[in-house]
Amino acid sequence: MEYLYFVAAVRKIADIETKAEWWFDFLDFADKKNVLCKDLSRGTRQKLMFTQAFIHEPALALIDEPLINFDPIMQDLVKAYLAEYVKKGRTIFISTHILEVAEEICSGFAILHKGNLLHSGSVATLVANNGHLSSFFLSLVRKDHHV
Repeated sequence: MEYLYFVAAVRKIADIETKAEWWFDFLDFADKKNVLCKDLSRGTRQKLMFTQAFIHEPALALIDEPLINFDPIMQDLVKAYLAEYVKKGRTIFISTHILEVAEEICSGFAILHKGNLLHSGSVATLVANNGHLSSFFLSLVRKDHHV
């Protein structure tokens, strides 16, 4: 909770207790609210980082590997949350190495390799053409690697 007080001060978030309680309940880690960050498991630290990223409901969020360290149940919960968040008109950029996750939860994608943008497009278009993000990524990166 102390970390979330810090986040609230930096981001000027009012009523942090109520908002934090919602997140503690939603991500099921209320029993850890008085534990020092250094003593949290990786999964609980991930819950805390996810909370601090969304507690102020930004119009744009950039998140790195949002599902790492989560069990399948928590992954499903977080994916559903992200889908609802976008439906409310907000934008999320996700960086991930797990391409199946990107294909499942993203509407668009960009493939970056060695600092270069190799491709960007719609996941729906890729899938409609019988493609999968992982095989498409590998074909582009391998082609780029041999050039």
